[in-house]
Amino acid sequence: MKVAAIKNALEKYKGILRSDNYDQIYKWEVLQNFKTHWNVEAPDLLSTYDRCLKNSMTGHLWGGEKDSPKSAMKKLISVNPDFCRMIFRDLYSEDKELLLRLDRFGFHCDQLMEEAEKQYGKMVSHHHHDFKILSVYLALAYPKTYCIYDYPAFKKFAEMIEVQSVPEEYEILRFFKIMRAVYGIISKDEELQSILKEKLSDSKYYQEASLILCHDFYYTVGSGDYIS
Repeated sequence: MKVAAIKNALEKYKGILRSDNYDQIYKWEVLQNFKTHWNVEAPDLLSTYDRCLKNSMTGHLWGGEKDSPKSAMKKLISVNPDFCRMIFRDLYSEDKELLLRLDRFGFHCDQLMEEAEKQYGKMVSHHHHDFKILSVYLALAYPKTYCIYDYPAFKKFAEMIEVQSVPEEYEILRFFKIMRAVYGIISKDEELQSILKEKLSDSKYYQEASLILCHDFYYTVGSGDYIS
């Protein structure tokens, strides 16, 4: 990737942040909400999980409340909360290899889905073989380490900043590495920090450094949803 290309994209991003149609600030509210409520040892894990993935604007990150990763996980938790505690503990065990943790999470959800279908009927999917929802869980728990993964937008962004050999969709470890490198560049931009300080002045938004900024950066400039 080229620093000059990143800085060009950053200028576009700062323009988006200032525009009236910018609508992604909810991500920092989600992160603050998660930090406030998440506790894998909570007696009522179902209610805790539900509170953690809520904000005042949208459920976009977890697919909404119906036929989504969130709605599926709520069913899995309801039938076996203790097993779900175990799989979340494993996902968040940073001393273990990441890809194995991601694979195990999906595998354990497969097991739980069989149990959930006995109570709720046929489920189309639990969605937790998808790196996106797993990256949401990781990015909310470890916001300085992980970034939310949205491959179509990331691919366009990677091409924009001239990444040599754009990662394939399964190469999530390369994605995290690239995002950490990008953060190291954009976080030093004083104008960006000033804009963010104003945007995030309300206490409902997460105030500390996080790779939520990187997700917002690549998503807004790579998704094609915003006018240059």
